[in-house]
Amino acid sequence: MNRNFFFILKGNNGATYILNTKNWNTISNSLKFYKAHSLKSKILKLGLRVALFLMGKLKSQKLKTIQTTNNFISEIVNFKGDFELNANCSVLISPTQDKVIVNHHNQYFQKFAFGKSYTNVKKEAEIYKLFKAGTQNFQVSHFYDEQIVKDTCCAFKLSNTKLVTTKNSKNEIDIVPALLEFFNYSEGKKSTIANYLETLLSKINVAGISLDTTQIERIEQLNKEFGATSFPLGLVHRDFKPWNVLNFDKLLIYDFEEAILDGPPLEDLFNYCIDPVIIYSSTKDITDLLFSKEMKSKYTKYLSELEQHTNFKPFLIIYVLERILFWHEAKEFDTSEKYVALLNNTINMVENS
Repeated sequence: MNRNFFFILKGNNGATYILNTKNWNTISNSLKFYKAHSLKSKILKLGLRVALFLMGKLKSQKLKTIQTTNNFISEIVNFKGDFELNANCSVLISPTQDKVIVNHHNQYFQKFAFGKSYTNVKKEAEIYKLFKAGTQNFQVSHFYDEQIVKDTCCAFKLSNTKLVTTKNSKNEIDIVPALLEFFNYSEGKKSTIANYLETLLSKINVAGISLDTTQIERIEQLNKEFGATSFPLGLVHRDFKPWNVLNFDKLLIYDFEEAILDGPPLEDLFNYCIDPVIIYSSTKDITDLLFSKEMKSKYTKYLSELEQHTNFKPFLIIYVLERILFWHEAKEFDTSEKYVALLNNTINMVENS
């Protein structure tokens, strides 16, 4: 029996894909790591699937055994351990080469983190524990078998076998109830617009990000109008985007590495709409979307459910400033600059609407 079935593929984004060529089903499950959105990428994915099938049938010398693959992963992440590979799994190694996700096909995922990813994944584990009592308007994977080697490795398993996995039949799902429930899983701390902005602007300054004098003056003017407003802080995903949720009848939310327990209202709703398109859309188009009647209705619903009877505008400015800082710290400077450009348009709309 041929035991060589893993093919190692380096992705353009720096990630490493370890694909299982044993049969057509294992190939299909392996390629779930590869998200194809454009027609070109879908064609390439189909071509790769056929190529992998032929490699498996022809027993290509490029294919690796379980043990050889485990050793390869150990060398990449610089951690000698057992990644629990078997004949029915595939693997993704992050572009940072300090995080490993093993997909045990149709059973569970196992996540391992080291180095710089250790802290965030350990924090993600704590977020999963918040939802043990169950949720009403969204669902998360079943979290179990956490293993921690202090300051070295964090690992845990996630299973979706008992979740609602029926695809939502609506063209667009209402994410507001899910985001509200998610937000309220925090401890109920509060802040004021003035205090939050002061802290945020200080962080931006320390990071070496330069806002021009006009931007600072106009933010200060906004602060005069809304600064005394008190608002609740809550659980915020911070990377809430279409590819971190699945639109089942009960929304599945995952990937909590960036989540914080003391974030401002509306941030995840803003992020869901803006962050996926910020690079290739014009700031005018994004601003028009943000101030559209449909979006304003969602803001009103969200804030009223929080018993926050104030305007969404200061939270929008806070969100844009947060993303300027977020992407700068991630060294995605082009994205950060796009948010700086968006800040001008947003301030204009806040002042004139």
